Amino acid sequence: MSAAILVVDDESNVCLALTRILRENGFKVFAAESARQAFEIAFNEKLDLILLDIHLGELHGSKIDGLEICRTLKLDPRTLDVPIIMLTAHGDLQHVLASTKAGADDFVVKPWEMETLLAKIHKQLSPGQPPLPADLPVDEPQTPPRPPRRGSGLAGLRSEREE
Repeated sequence: MSAAILVVDDESNVCLALTRILRENGFKVFAAESARQAFEIAFNEKLDLILLDIHLGELHGSKIDGLEICRTLKLDPRTLDVPIIMLTAHGDLQHVLASTKAGADDFVVKPWEMETLLAKIHKQLSPGQPPLPADLPVDEPQTPPRPPRRGSGLAGLRSEREE
């Protein structure tokens, strides 16, 4: 059985594009363009993951945004264990922290590379498995920290002065 994903975004073109791509990748997809639709689907379907736009509702005049939806879903016993990946056009620290505080499990900045989004979905759906298939790129390459150069830092300044 394929994983069921709820896509929540008030931009219908984003919902349609994500739905198409996720279905092409073998997922069962539900789409919602409002908070009301999102709650209805989340509480009545067995979901494995939710992709949730932070600024949902702005176009429909709703008072509830994606962060509030996330908080509500994480407090409800029916959905508290469903991983939530927040989607946003804003990648600043404020939005990342707000998403984390609301209970989101991950965060993706629009526009995203589909391979990156699929890798993050895979990571949430398979927590005990390696995070990425070998052929998928990651957001930022992880490079090991460089060892300090001899004579660098405060100790290096002190030794140069003493000489």
